[in-house]
Amino acid sequence: MAQALVVEQGVPLERILAGTGLAPRLLQKPAQSLTPEQELLLYTRVAHCNSDPSLGVRVGGRLNLPNYGVLGSAMMAAQTLGEALGLLSEFAPLVSWASHSQLSTESFAGSVCSCLTIFPTATDPRARVLEIDSTFASLKVLFEELMGEPVSFALLDMTRANGSADMEVHRQVFRCPLRTGRQRDALLVSQELLSRVLPNPQPEFRALYRDLCRQSTSA
Repeated sequence: MAQALVVEQGVPLERILAGTGLAPRLLQKPAQSLTPEQELLLYTRVAHCNSDPSLGVRVGGRLNLPNYGVLGSAMMAAQTLGEALGLLSEFAPLVSWASHSQLSTESFAGSVCSCLTIFPTATDPRARVLEIDSTFASLKVLFEELMGEPVSFALLDMTRANGSADMEVHRQVFRCPLRTGRQRDALLVSQELLSRVLPNPQPEFRALYRDLCRQSTSA
């Protein structure tokens, strides 16, 4: 994710890496992997160099099911979207950046919803905004790929500062109620949507993929 953000920035690599102690060669070799600490440091530097409020949404919008690895395969094998969401919450450590989440039930606008609260890896305020934007956008892509059609969340809650013109891209992409300046970063999905059966469930592989997810989280 951090490497993709560097490319999207259009900022000289030397400026982004300034003060990090990271060598440019680490990002010039696709097979080169960064440590979690290096990736978080790079992510924070990108956030501080960023002047594009749509960056996180645009990059997250290109993270689809194959990017989720074995967890993506497990979700594709699920019977319903709700089951897929449960897998996403249970095995959140397999997802880059969204390392911890909590799934709960609450009501919004008279409908019962599942609420996925995201606890960002980044502690830096700018990096948190970038991380949450990319996470929400990638989840929208993920749900739409699973359903094979456009999907709308019931609500997005964000801790970022109260809305301004830079939220317009969020309104265009998510097309659902947005609340900023909240105490959490969370998305709500209606139970009606979550109860729908996925177009191509694979019940014969459900147990296998779940076991592989367990093995991956304990590795």
